[in-house]
Amino acid sequence: MFADNKKLYLNAGFKSVNNECTWLKIDDENQTTYGIGHEIINELMIKEVGNLKWENGKIDLLGYLY
Repeated sequence: MFADNKKLYLNAGFKSVNNECTWLKIDDENQTTYGIGHEIINELMIKEVGNLKWENGKIDLLGYLY
């Protein structure tokens, strides 16, 4: 989950994480790709389910950010 306003998600049990993300950089307006982006996304939030714990590491997001 990517959130500009984290308060709503924090109240719903999500937490902020600082994983490095890679994604395909796309300009929708010009239908152009600019290669692969690499960045720690401050808006990334997760909610753990069951006994699975979130692990730090790289997240590979191919295509558009959702």
